[in-house]
Amino acid sequence: MKQSILIFCIIILTFFSFPAKADIIELEKKESKVIYTLTSYGIPFKIKALPTTGELNIEDENNLIKLKEINMKAHFTSKLALFRKLVEFDKYPYFSFSSEFDYPVDLNSLQCIEIEGTLTFHGVSKKIKVTLSPALKDKLLILKSSFNIKMSEFGLKPPRILFLKVDDLIKTKIELAVKHSQT
Repeated sequence: MKQSILIFCIIILTFFSFPAKADIIELEKKESKVIYTLTSYGIPFKIKALPTTGELNIEDENNLIKLKEINMKAHFTSKLALFRKLVEFDKYPYFSFSSEFDYPVDLNSLQCIEIEGTLTFHGVSKKIKVTLSPALKDKLLILKSSFNIKMSEFGLKPPRILFLKVDDLIKTKIELAVKHSQT
């Protein structure tokens, strides 16, 4: 009797348990961006949105959205020749961030989550922790974050523009958006 109950339970579990569906979804290019702000003596003077590409690895399981991996890359664009020279645009045209999680992160509560990933800027890669804020808007899942990059930690010396000395920090905001079936 116990064996038949066990066999019955195994059959039921086999038929009614479906594996989680994982999707690698490309970022929406028009909605995804990296915005950087340079400052001088704490006063912002340059804000630029960078075109951003990449993908999110999202797992759907029982109508729950779980994030498994982030890969994004932003292409530096600037009319400011000094900034292009500073970041050595010809040699290092990209800013990137990637993170792969040991376990999927639940995005359903839409609460902020802290993740660790690798930031690559000016040819230098560093582990950083960022806080992601998920939101749902117009059939899009949007992940937002903001953090500061110290130029000196990436081998850059803050430049001078005329008589103004640029601060060591680059204030950075990230918005990653994907179309998603659960939104």
